[in-house]
Formats: sequence, C-alpha cells, structure tokens
Amino acid sequence: MPTARIDEIDKLRKKRSRKAFLKRLVIFLLIVVLIFSLFVGMRYASDYDIGGFITDFINSAGSGPGFPLDFAGNTALRLYPAKNAVALMTDTSFYLYKSDAKELLHTYFNYANPILVSSGNKFLIYDCFGYNYRMESMSNTLLDISSEEKIICADLAHTGHYAVLTESARSLATVSVYDKNNVEIFSWSSTENYLTACSLSPDGKTLALSGLMTSGGMLRSVIISFNVSNGEENFRKYYDNTLIYDISVISKSRISAVMENNAVVISSNGTAEQSFDYTGRSLIGYHRSEDDSLVLIFPEDNSNNENIVTLIDNDCFEIFTLRNISEITDLYIASQGIYLLNNNIISFYNNDGLLTKTASYTSDILYFTIMNTAAYAVTDSSIISLEFEPVPQS
Repeated sequence: MPTARIDEIDKLRKKRSRKAFLKRLVIFLLIVVLIFSLFVGMRYASDYDIGGFITDFINSAGSGPGFPLDFAGNTALRLYPAKNAVALMTDTSFYLYKSDAKELLHTYFNYANPILVSSGNKFLIYDCFGYNYRMESMSNTLLDISSEEKIICADLAHTGHYAVLTESARSLATVSVYDKNNVEIFSWSSTENYLTACSLSPDGKTLALSGLMTSGGMLRSVIISFNVSNGEENFRKYYDNTLIYDISVISKSRISAVMENNAVVISSNGTAEQSFDYTGRSLIGYHRSEDDSLVLIFPEDNSNNENIVTLIDNDCFEIFTLRNISEITDLYIASQGIYLLNNNIISFYNNDGLLTKTASYTSDILYFTIMNTAAYAVTDSSIISLEFEPVPQS
C-alpha cells in the first residue's frame, strides 16, 4: 500500500503546473482519508452550559419504545457514542437516541460527504470538500453555516471552540478558530504548505495542522502547532517522503500523529518525540479513542485476509497485539480493552489481549458502538441493542 502511494506521488511530481499537482494530490489524499475514515475515532467530553443542560434535560425526560428501532429511507454511515446516548448518522440525517430508544434529536442535511466530530453534548457535522457545516446539541441545531470556500477538515474542542480548515483563493489553505459563541478568535493562511488536517486541544488553546509541500522534487509533510490565544506559532516539524494520515492534540498540548511508517507523539514545544515504528508494514486502518489510544491494523502475511491488530497508548507504548484476526468491519476502544466486529460477531479483548465476551445478531451488523456495558448496532434498517455473553477461560 505505501508503494502504491509513492508511485502515484512520483507521477504527480512530473507535472509542470503546481496547481495541477495540488489538485491531483488533494484528490488522492481525500481518497486515502475516506478509506481510513471507517476506523477514525472521535473524542468525547462534557461541556454543558446551564441553558443547554436544562433544555437537554427537559427533552430527555420520559421513556422511549425500546430497541430494536427501525429507521427508513436512509443509508447508515456510522454509529457513535454520545453523552448517555447513541448517535446515528446517515447520508441525509442525524439522529440521537437514549438507551431506551427515546428520540432526542432528528435533523436533516444534504451533504455529499458528511463527517461528524463530537465533544460531549455537541456535534459538528461538515461536508468534506463541500461548503456547509452545522453544530447540533442534544436537542436542537445551534449553527447552520455556509462557507465561502470548500471545507477540508474541521474539529471541535471540549470547550465548544471549533476550527474549520478550508481551501483559499488567495493562499493554499486557511484555518479559522471560533469560540462557543461563533466569534472568530484566530485565523491563519498557508502560502507554503497545502493543509490536509486540523485538530484543537481539549481546552481550545492549541491548534495543530498537518500539510504537505514539495521541495527539490521531494515530498515533505509538515506538522505546525499554534497558540490560539496569542496567535503565535509553537513549532513546525517536517517529515520527508512520508504522508501524515491523522493528527490530534492530546494532553499537555502534545500532538499525536499517525503517519505512513510510524505513529508519533510530539511534545508541546516540538523538541521531543516518541514513536511506534511499523516501517515495512502496510497500515490498512487505524482508530483513535477518546483518550487518544490508537488501534493500528496491518495485514497478516498469508492468503486468508487476516489482520494484525495492535493497541498502543497515548505515549506510543504497545499494550497488546492480536494475530490472525479476520477482516474487521468496525471497532471501539474502551479503557479496559477493544471491541472488534468481524464475521457478524462483536468480540471484546481485554488489555491482556484475552477474548472475554462476545455478542452477535441474526441480521448483518454494519456498525456498532458501546454505551455503558451494552452494545448498540445498526443493520440495514434498524438500530438494535445487544447483550454480551462471557467466553469461558481455560
């Protein structure tokens, strides 16, 4: 997989027009992001304001019909955990349900490539390489915005601050950060690097960007960190001949990144770096948890379409590795271990790498999430709840 990417980049380098290069490269990177987006995790935390808390409390009162719950006319894209609720995003709608299937919210949108970022009781949905984004609470729509430029990426902090990275007619890309009142508090345009991703720290005070450029015929990726409060750049680090798939600002304003050949954690000033190296192996998927642990997925060296699954913590230290795992449809990282969906079975492996419980269903499970100790899953036409059965230990 990495060889195929480098070959494609080599072809792009031969183009004379820099704009043509960037457009082709953007399309290529978007394909990479969309392929991996199945496994990408979001970060969740609570940030209630009093008014929002009261509204959400009133709307959540009462009981629902219970699961299974049918939904019609939409294609399910993903199921997410929310604040004591389950969030379902389809190609046209966003739903929120309590554990008893009481509907808290149902909104509609018309996005070609909807992406969701959540933080506690707020949800930012944007149209990747479209012009629109919206903010939802647990009970109503807070924002519905049309951008003047195409949106590349967006992120949401625990404080309600959010960042929107867009294309730009006057530069290669522009990123803006807004406070919870939708007031712009930071803006920066890149003239050297085409920016591909953005991330805000949980407190909204640190912004990280990833991007790429060419220098002397060589591909260079970059990670840039900013202090949102004063607008100053914290640091800038370049990586030659490699792609950066994902970045996240984690605790102590450090930056975690998933790259082509390794996962890294960079200190807040950019001087120190910890790494989990997988050079020579093809990364085929990854998933980031609430606490920025990472699951990395590699193919087994056999003809059975099996995978190697490695869980690392937010300091890039390996917790455990599973071998000979059949093709993974979805996964969820918990503090006690990981849940994997394959062969229509949800299996839980604890932090010792031991399989301890499973859950299954008669119809095909597309996606799932975990709330408390129960699994919630989506099929072609309904949301279901599943109870786990323990696996006897020898």
